[in-house]
Amino acid sequence: RMLQVELPLPGSPESIWACGEVVHDSLDPFVHETGIHFLSMAPADRTRLCEWLERWRESVSLPVLRSREPRQQDREGTGDS
Repeated sequence: RMLQVELPLPGSPESIWACGEVVHDSLDPFVHETGIHFLSMAPADRTRLCEWLERWRESVSLPVLRSREPRQQDREGTGDS
């Protein structure tokens, strides 16, 4: 199921907008959980989300998770021309 969502980032004045696919949805008497695989998002919203996630990771002292963003060398090619 595809959907477009507006997500407020706690502590941030602006929301982010994204298009995604529901990959998990569960409801019990106390919690409704929905997992969304983001398929598209404006570059500025992606940057804000990544920065917010980094601040959140630091605040809870979790190991840094790998980003799916291409590495600098991948964006520039191998340089073997």
